[in-house]
Amino acid sequence: MEDNRWIKLYKERLGINIKYDWILKDVSNDAYTQKVNITILSGCLPDVIAVNSSQLKRLADLDMIEDMTQYFNDYASPLTKDVYTQEGTSVLDSATFDGN
Repeated sequence: MEDNRWIKLYKERLGINIKYDWILKDVSNDAYTQKVNITILSGCLPDVIAVNSSQLKRLADLDMIEDMTQYFNDYASPLTKDVYTQEGTSVLDSATFDGN
């Protein structure tokens, strides 16, 4: 998992070094959900983590996520902005809290 073409591509093309804080051997949704919940409760979050909608809301309520509004506006490519708005505003609205 830590040595594959995507990890190498991120490093070569973008200068991003990916380091996993943890990897689950049990890939069931329940195990992952529990691990993420424990990670949120610990307050020691990695830079990037996949969460479900209730976990995202909890992170927002705890002020544990970065406001990406300005980054999206300034740096998202026209294609990215188009993809995110093809179905209206629902995709961005699902990750928007207090207008951010």
